[in-house]
Amino acid sequence: MTRWLVIPCFNEAKRLDEARILSYTSALQCNVLLVNDGSTDSTKSLIESIISKSNNLVHGLTLKENLGKAEAVRSGLHTAISFGATVVGYTDADGAVSVFDLVRLFEELDLDVGNNGIIGSRVALLGHQITRKPSRHYAGRIFATLAAVILHCSVYDTQCGAKVFRVSPNFKRGISEQFISKWGFDIELIGRLLRLTNEHSAHGLREVPLTSWDDVSGSKLKIFDGLRTFFELLAIRKSLSKWSN
Repeated sequence: MTRWLVIPCFNEAKRLDEARILSYTSALQCNVLLVNDGSTDSTKSLIESIISKSNNLVHGLTLKENLGKAEAVRSGLHTAISFGATVVGYTDADGAVSVFDLVRLFEELDLDVGNNGIIGSRVALLGHQITRKPSRHYAGRIFATLAAVILHCSVYDTQCGAKVFRVSPNFKRGISEQFISKWGFDIELIGRLLRLTNEHSAHGLREVPLTSWDDVSGSKLKIFDGLRTFFELLAIRKSLSKWSN
């Protein structure tokens, strides 16, 4: 299979559901790469158990120390591409994004060869079930507003844990260097891709509203991390200037 889904895992023994991970391989018709980001709980053994039951469709990558979500995702994407992936995606280990929506994102990418990336978006539309804590929702709206200023385009939700991309020379270049922020790396990746495909133009990147989302307890993003990510936005903005072709 040329589709790969990357899932960063740091101390996810309580949230990494074996049946759900195995279901991804058939529902999405993809390989799954579980990146163990220096976990200190039983995540490593759980990943090994899932791999053993996956008919060689779930794979593992172990980082010797905790490098943070950004580097776990970036390392996973590089590994997937090295195994021949032509389409890559990433999502969180908590299962907040449904299998149904992940399937939709991959299908949306396939609808048009001009689609270079599909970004899941948590929009509370009529008939959709988007459940978020008020504090996270309002912080997210402020963050998205600042992100739009940095990216020079309107993006509703940069931080949703569901994105898929077509592997292209620009995408490979976009992940060729480490990100500044451990949690705000999505903005960096989107910004790099926009600038590599001519600044001020979305060029094949689209947002697709999710049909459901439910905050799952146990998030690794703490208040201090969130505040630090806000302050990192200025450094991200400065760093994007060098990514134009």
